[in-house]
Amino acid sequence: MEPKHEKKIHLRILTPTEPKVERDVDMVILRTTGGDMGILPDHETYYCALDYGVFRLINRGKEGQLAVFGGIAEIQDNVLTVLTPEAQWPKDIDRAKSEAICAEIEQRLQREDAEDTGAFDSKGDKARLRRALVRIEVSEHPAPGEDFDVDEQ
Repeated sequence: MEPKHEKKIHLRILTPTEPKVERDVDMVILRTTGGDMGILPDHETYYCALDYGVFRLINRGKEGQLAVFGGIAEIQDNVLTVLTPEAQWPKDIDRAKSEAICAEIEQRLQREDAEDTGAFDSKGDKARLRRALVRIEVSEHPAPGEDFDVDEQ
């Protein structure tokens, strides 16, 4: 009797500076502009815009996470290609810096509420805060196990 062949998704995450991930996985959960979306093998062809969020890779019952900051995704013929300006593994995140950004923006908001100075940059600060919160959430995830060797290409 031949061994059962498991269907996988071939995942490629590309940034402008480097290919971040190239590997086969069982499932991916990603954050789109319309909400979270799960992708399993044999998913129909689909294109979507990505939002800032946690990108979850599941393989052999283990999970790895990356912080992904926008971009586009295409799933076709069991190949998921993600083009994003930035993606970070938990080990690459400076959690203290992200927490400091959150504290800085919170203090500025409190001052703005008290003084109404107009110093709060609504659009820029909101984007910085969202990025910092995603980084903090991903940094809380334990380092990927051997099934998610971050250096594996």
